[in-house]
Amino acid sequence: MKFWLMAPLLIGEPQVPASPDPAPAPAATPEAVTTEAAPPVERYDGSFADGAAELQRLALAGETEAALALSDALLVPGPLADLRARAERKTSGASERVLESLAGSLNWLGLPLDESANRAEVHYARGLIHAQASELQPSNDSFELARVLAGPGVTRLDAIYNQGNLDFALGDAMRQMIPEIVGEDAVVAKPEEMEEEPLDVARAAFLGARAHYVERLSADWRDADTRANAELTLRRLKELDEVEHEREEQQQDEEQDDQEKKEGEQDPSDENQESEDEPSDEEGSEDQDADQPEESEEDQPEDGEESEEEQQEEGEQSDEDSEPQQAEPKEEAEKHLTDEEVKRLLERLQELDDKGKELRDRLRGVRRVPVKRDW
Repeated sequence: MKFWLMAPLLIGEPQVPASPDPAPAPAATPEAVTTEAAPPVERYDGSFADGAAELQRLALAGETEAALALSDALLVPGPLADLRARAERKTSGASERVLESLAGSLNWLGLPLDESANRAEVHYARGLIHAQASELQPSNDSFELARVLAGPGVTRLDAIYNQGNLDFALGDAMRQMIPEIVGEDAVVAKPEEMEEEPLDVARAAFLGARAHYVERLSADWRDADTRANAELTLRRLKELDEVEHEREEQQQDEEQDDQEKKEGEQDPSDENQESEDEPSDEEGSEDQDADQPEESEEDQPEDGEESEEEQQEEGEQSDEDSEPQQAEPKEEAEKHLTDEEVKRLLERLQELDDKGKELRDRLRGVRRVPVKRDW
């Protein structure tokens, strides 16, 4: 018998019933300590088809506890299960060949030889019951058992589809805690015991939903509900990526603003100290002047005076110019001078001429000190 299918869920935050504060227990004495064991679950005494129909009725009526209790009774192994295991051990597996030939008759009598398929249906129904009570983790565990026990078939595919719906419901519940998506006014408060970031939990849940939907579509890609849910999941993931990108840009802008603010609030005394350490233009010029060797007063010619070299050059020029000027009057004076006077005059001219040559030789030997140029 096939149980009802589960529609796409949009479940809010899982609701955990609040348990009242337990009353203080009386002090236990050694002789008064007793342990109460849970009573064993009795197997459902009717056929599996009748039990499955009753389970569906209780679940749709919202009688969760009664439905879960009935499912526990349906999961108790049948009388043939233990007999079959003992016969298999004694016959070394030969009994299985005999039982296979009787499988049709046993199923008709309500004694199925292989109860895996029926147990998968019960676990699938328990998954639906937990989901309606917003108990996501127990619901997912029941669907996982259903898909394992069912094997290939409709029950397995439906269990995979509903596992994707549970992951999507969890991601959508976390999405309601993201203010960038729902707005500051509609955001749901994050539980105090929740340490993870809602965006990270939502992304992990949507990724799980996408994996289940893809697995379901790999078996039958024409399922319209699975394709629609898969497309919606991809849009949710893209939405989360955009929110995360906006947060990263905002964080970078805040870090840049903080850096600029720190630079603007730099201590002005540091700037003054730096300006004091830097030499001023006047001080720099004075240092440059101090580095240059000072000319002694002896080297610097005074106003109206000429350097020794210039004096020597001028003296040479004056001697050369004076020679012809003196020669002319001497030629005229020879007419009136005696021979002795002319002789002394010639000796004097020869002596002046020798001194002029010596002075010219000295000037040729003078060398100027080359000036160092910075260009």
